[in-house]
Amino acid sequence: MIEYSRITEDDIEEIISLTEKNLTEGSVIGDEIRNAVKNGRYYGMKATLGNEIIGFVTNRDGIELTFPHPELEEKYNKMFGDKRITTGDAIFVNEKYRRSGVGQSLVTKIRNITKSKKYDIVFTELWVYADGDFPVGAIKNGGEMIFEEKIPMFYKDLPKYGMQCPICGRDCKCSAVIRIYKVED
Repeated sequence: MIEYSRITEDDIEEIISLTEKNLTEGSVIGDEIRNAVKNGRYYGMKATLGNEIIGFVTNRDGIELTFPHPELEEKYNKMFGDKRITTGDAIFVNEKYRRSGVGQSLVTKIRNITKSKKYDIVFTELWVYADGDFPVGAIKNGGEMIFEEKIPMFYKDLPKYGMQCPICGRDCKCSAVIRIYKVED
């Protein structure tokens, strides 16, 4: 039976491993996650089957992009800086369990934590593959979307930060969609 619980410090290395393997390749990610955990800026939920983490969703305080885009961070902070913001950091579900409700359950559970932490909005950066496809199944019911912006070639500079796209490799042609959701009462 699939069980859901909060991510603890004991889970962090496995979360980092799953993130590096399935989401964004590069050791920089691990350092960023460890730093966010150390500073109390990272929270999440996991889905487990036995001893295996089969899915997780994580958030971080403030606006966090995959890698620095100071001009965008400044823009979004000007637009929404008067709000308590959390970033939907990552969502992952093992391929065997996709389209089974695991992702949606994780999103629902982290939304409840986000509400309890009194955030006003959730900032999300969605990876749009070079072919135009992007995985939004679990977050399609993320609440009331109050902002959306598509940014072509968003990830082209990943190699400068010691990362590479899990789809394109070092020559990434993927875009991003920034979506901001109101945290519902």
